[in-house]
Amino acid sequence: MQLATLTIVAGSASAFASGFLAFFALGRRRDSAAALPFACLMLANLVYAAVYTLEINSPDLATAVARIKVEYVGVTFVPVFWFLFARAFVNETRPMSAGRLALLSIVPVITIALMWTNEAHGLVYRTLRLRDPEGPLTVLTSGGARGPWFWVNTVYLYILMFLGTLAIVAQLSRASGKFRGQLLSISVAVILPWIGHVLLLFNLGPYDLDLTPFFTAASGILFALSISRFSMFDLAPIAREVVLDAIRDGVVVLDRKGRLVDANKAAKAIFAPLAEAPVGSDAASLLAPLGIAPGAAERGFALASGGEIRHYRASSVPVRDERGERGTALIISDTTETAALLARLEKLVATDELTQVDNRRRFFERAERELEMAKRRGEPISFAMMDLDHFKRVNDERGHAAGDAALVAVCGACRSVLRSTDILCRYGGEEFVVILPDATPQTALEIIERVRRSIEAARIRSDSGEFTVTASFGVVGSAEAPYLQLEDYLRRSDEAMYRAKAAGRNRSVLYA
Repeated sequence: MQLATLTIVAGSASAFASGFLAFFALGRRRDSAAALPFACLMLANLVYAAVYTLEINSPDLATAVARIKVEYVGVTFVPVFWFLFARAFVNETRPMSAGRLALLSIVPVITIALMWTNEAHGLVYRTLRLRDPEGPLTVLTSGGARGPWFWVNTVYLYILMFLGTLAIVAQLSRASGKFRGQLLSISVAVILPWIGHVLLLFNLGPYDLDLTPFFTAASGILFALSISRFSMFDLAPIAREVVLDAIRDGVVVLDRKGRLVDANKAAKAIFAPLAEAPVGSDAASLLAPLGIAPGAAERGFALASGGEIRHYRASSVPVRDERGERGTALIISDTTETAALLARLEKLVATDELTQVDNRRRFFERAERELEMAKRRGEPISFAMMDLDHFKRVNDERGHAAGDAALVAVCGACRSVLRSTDILCRYGGEEFVVILPDATPQTALEIIERVRRSIEAARIRSDSGEFTVTASFGVVGSAEAPYLQLEDYLRRSDEAMYRAKAAGRNRSVLYA
């Protein structure tokens, strides 16, 4: 293949690749902040590649010089758009202000203007001639006679290219999983034009050709591969990674086969094995210790962390695109504070505020449950109804503060004697009920007698002085599995308690 034909093919390929990528990116400009500067970058390279191909295949020197002036429109703006693209791609989503865009464009605009008037001042090139007037290509050369503005533009170009490259390389060091593959691909893509620039600057290319457009064509192919493989403009993966790491909830991304794709910092902090698990690990076995199955319904779990138990809730969210379901995202939320708040609320709802024992509502819940368990296990169960003797007199003579102190003291005296399995509840006013699981009526009576004596011995302190109270008890139960309803046991214990009061108070009576 002749050299001229080869340059036309290579230049056309570079221009076509750049144009295709520009057209594709423009169609995705609403999806990503990086799409528009990338499209502009490719359009600038399209001008660069297409016009340079025409330049080196010109019929004469004058035509070649005229074409290089047009070529500089692309040459000078490639680094500007590269910088803007890199800035947006590494998650700088805020658009640059018009003032800053104008500042970035000052050197390129001056360069274009000086290039178009170069014959009058020679600030860009002191001279331009054909490298080989008889050769197959009309390659322009300055013979080393470059003007001062050429170097200003070159330094500016390299600064912008370097800053853009540095931003991506810096992000590369922080990337994880498949996103690192994308960044490696893009880093190689941006290095290729650098090679072309260096070869041009030191006249190292074959036949002194400017190979930059051709290296940029290869760069464009890598960009295309990155776009198709990593869906670069669906939502910039680098940006997504930064966003995910800023989320307090843990996020674990799985593919359609339930394999690990990525996990953010919060997820790795919650469950340390995620930090060590390689991409592609089987999520089912990895998450099994948490009791989480990919795609399963919402589930709560608890883990020990820093000497405390923390509560979490995991839920599965399908990840879909226009092609259908692509995988699953597990969202792991720290619900420790919520769990603690719910526990406090539950305690407030179920606990008597003054005495801190179970209230009437909680009593019925627990009594029914204990009765059902006793029936199922064939075990005895007993109940005791308690009423403080002459409690109204305490309130009338000593005040309600003394009455409250008496109720608190009575509960303390009861708990000091009752078994850990026994349940003390405030039934209402000065009435209390005790549930005694796995206790025959006779055993329950013995326990309640100890409780009665503990109450009688308790010294209650108040502003009106020290005093004591007594209580009357009615005990009822089943020596074997219970056969009565809760209402029956309560009615019988209440009857027994009134017999104790009728018999002189401060005593325990077993229902018979």
